[in-house]
Amino acid sequence: MSALRAAAVRADITKSDGSIHDPLYAKVLVFDDGSTRAAVISIDGVCLGGGIGDLSDRFFPDLRTALRAYGVSVLMCGTTHSHTPGRMLCPEDKLLTRVSDAVRDAVTRLEPATVGSGVGHDDSFLINRTLPLKDGSAWTIRQAHPLPDDRDIAGIADADDAINVLRVDRADGSPLCILFTFGCHPLLGYADNGVTAGYPGVAERIVEETFPGSVAMLLQSSGGDVTEVDYKDYDHPKCCDGPGMTLGLATLRAVRKIVTADAALDSIRVPVTFPRRTDIPEVREKLLRERETLLAALGNCPLNFKQFLPLYMKYLTSPEYPLAPKYAYLREEQRGISQLTDQDAINRRNLSKYLANVGTMEKLAKIASTLETLAWHEEYNRASGEMTVDGEVLGLRIGETVLLSTPVELLTEVGRKVLAASPFERTFLVAYANGYMHYGAPADAYNNGGYETIECFLGAEWERIYLDAASKALAELHARKA
Repeated sequence: MSALRAAAVRADITKSDGSIHDPLYAKVLVFDDGSTRAAVISIDGVCLGGGIGDLSDRFFPDLRTALRAYGVSVLMCGTTHSHTPGRMLCPEDKLLTRVSDAVRDAVTRLEPATVGSGVGHDDSFLINRTLPLKDGSAWTIRQAHPLPDDRDIAGIADADDAINVLRVDRADGSPLCILFTFGCHPLLGYADNGVTAGYPGVAERIVEETFPGSVAMLLQSSGGDVTEVDYKDYDHPKCCDGPGMTLGLATLRAVRKIVTADAALDSIRVPVTFPRRTDIPEVREKLLRERETLLAALGNCPLNFKQFLPLYMKYLTSPEYPLAPKYAYLREEQRGISQLTDQDAINRRNLSKYLANVGTMEKLAKIASTLETLAWHEEYNRASGEMTVDGEVLGLRIGETVLLSTPVELLTEVGRKVLAASPFERTFLVAYANGYMHYGAPADAYNNGGYETIECFLGAEWERIYLDAASKALAELHARKA
């Protein structure tokens, strides 16, 4: 009989008022191999503190303290990063109680278990939202500002479409819990803007309905720069059912190939101290100079929007003969005059001026949003009174699989560096976990203008510190396994 025991429980943590499309849960998976008791928790919410979302920075340390009463010595807690306007979760004190009670319940239900892992893929709905531009900068797909001009886009960057799956079985071979990691912002939601677990919730429900009696739980991976490709689609009502269904089915395909076995637990916690960024004044000054250049580029144009739109439609629907039927143009040519074509030349110049001004306005809107975000992070760092921020990287080995935490929104490039250096065949990156420190971008991207390097209060040196800590954790776990 397996020495490993496990149990999985979920608890409803949805707020009690307002528009609710579907409930939010805390999913709890507890392991015990006789010497270590570890809890892995996924919360349907934005993040664990950081001054945004529903939870304060106190939630995670308070939860870790509360769970010691139930013998939990290792805790990995992350979020699905589901987004909904306004509050999503029940009050923090109630949430802490509900999650703690769920862990207590799981401890009482521990039963013999086996584990195995595998990998699936779903590239059907994700896109790296940080678009590289032809001038070498980057423009991030966001609701807060327009998209860049199509002519400026140089291409799209890669996104990691891997679904890493940990299957936990009961002694009879039935799934007890399906834990899977996937990296992509759940921003799509539904048109009613009701509280929702987003596509992670849809995918989890598909897995649980396929294996009744199991608990499915998603943890975010390196998806800080990844979103749904339909995120900015305004021609159809928002709906995240499609992405959830494809992710759920792809997860199930991976689950069915996994063979489980007995497993031992091991863990390592590596403290990290990240520098807070100090370059915000320089970034702001660069943006202000760019803003002045754009303002100076605004050209004189006699058209307002009321005049522009019908005129523009004429030149779209009939580029050769926009102002009159073709025969009127031919008649002028026959008479040796060019009034229509002369007016066409005037109109085309004015339409081009108007469109150029619109493009400039969109760039100015992006700068305004960026300046606001920078000011928020500058104040956030100033209010802390510190030049650094403390966190941790937790490695949890479950048999042949390692879960590795990071307290930031990990970008694809950084995640791939960790995976490329890992000595383990199966390494699951768990982002937004055991704390929250906003975005974690590659150091060499800090000057590209992408949102992830603006929505960031860490200095660029954070990457080297994190990679060193991740490497240390993985190497130590591998050495102890051997």
